[in-house]
Amino acid sequence: MKQLKVLNGKTVTLRGPVLVAKSGLYADELLPTAAESCTAPKTPFPAQIKIDPPDFHFLKNPPPGYKLDQDSVSRFQEAIKRAQLRNPSSTNQISVVVQGVLTVNEEKPFVRKRDKWYPAHLILQSYKSIEPQ
Repeated sequence: MKQLKVLNGKTVTLRGPVLVAKSGLYADELLPTAAESCTAPKTPFPAQIKIDPPDFHFLKNPPPGYKLDQDSVSRFQEAIKRAQLRNPSSTNQISVVVQGVLTVNEEKPFVRKRDKWYPAHLILQSYKSIEPQ
């Protein structure tokens, strides 16, 4: 977690598998790779990172050098569709190298049980590599 805090607000490049929900509608959870994983605060569990699209407020005043690569987002969406066609009845994974602005949550806030908490969010800039598994 200390490493995440140092990177808060910085543009970073991360590698790992992204879970694609059975429905194919959600593919926004980056899992840590074994060698690079860190744990979520006050838990023994790996810190999963939520991939978020940039919102209006972020795009209104982005960090210097930030530019959303819509072509890579389209390629990722196509990879999701292909994974769902190959294996529609289960959760799929797609290995990615993704770049974006990291935002770190210091402590776990109160969240409803149905809402999942993430120790960090990555505001998507681009997918550098996309490899269905």
